[in-house]
Amino acid sequence: MKHLIVPVRLFMLLMLCASTSLTGCTTLALSQWNWKSDPKYATAKKPAIDIVVLWEAAEGKGVDGKPTRGFAGQLLFFQHNNTSPVYVKGDVYVDLHDEQGNLETPNKPIHQYKFDSGAWQVHAVESTLGPAYQVFIPYVRKGRDQVECALRVKLVQKDVPEIYSRLISVKLEGHTPEVKTEPLVQTPVNDQPDAQVEVDTLARRQRGKQLELSPQNKIRQLKKTLEESSKIEQVNAESTTPAADERDERIRRLEQQLGELLNQQNRVTQAGYQTSEQEGSSQQSIRYQQFRLNSPEQ
Repeated sequence: MKHLIVPVRLFMLLMLCASTSLTGCTTLALSQWNWKSDPKYATAKKPAIDIVVLWEAAEGKGVDGKPTRGFAGQLLFFQHNNTSPVYVKGDVYVDLHDEQGNLETPNKPIHQYKFDSGAWQVHAVESTLGPAYQVFIPYVRKGRDQVECALRVKLVQKDVPEIYSRLISVKLEGHTPEVKTEPLVQTPVNDQPDAQVEVDTLARRQRGKQLELSPQNKIRQLKKTLEESSKIEQVNAESTTPAADERDERIRRLEQQLGELLNQQNRVTQAGYQTSEQEGSSQQSIRYQQFRLNSPEQ
């Protein structure tokens, strides 16, 4: 018997969807049923333990009494080892979420609707599946934009733990908000009188005229990065201390980069000396040829 409960409830949920599609949840017609004299309700000894809810987009009366869009819901409550739904006594809460979320507390719903035990019985109906409840939940935000929402129901019964339904997503159709694309703006470089940018022309020629900073400036930037990283580590020393092996590995990589920059600087300096020596020797040969041409022997 216990294994048959879940398939039967799934069958009843499918029947609920079919009955909703035929009759519609937007009408929300209420019956004249007297819940106090009806035996089909949960008790403290055998309370409701499951909530099955079907939500769909609809229009109804808002909190201000005016027509507004929202969600029409049909709710069924089940007891343990009972495949038939029952009426319940207790306070019912409906949490409403949307994709924008709560600005102050994102994890909380944008609005919570509360129905005390007496007010909740006004929504009781006798559906084709048995005792059920029909309710309309208004959407609180203004406008007609398309929005993704989600709803969850909570039942608080006396002397028993509270129970929850699944979080069910519902889309409210409407205008699709336009995505504003901001034009790309080039950020101007701050003119700093103390900042010096050196260009290594020899390295630029050797790398296909690729403009880059000189090794001296790269060394200064690397030293500045080392100083900033050491300051950050000192500030965060009390809260989180990096592992010794990770810190040593990072320092080793920085030292390796610094050594490569120093070697590059030495190679550039030696290349500059060789270029100056070649230019000096060529000038001496030109002067010697001019001297030979102006010699009286010729």
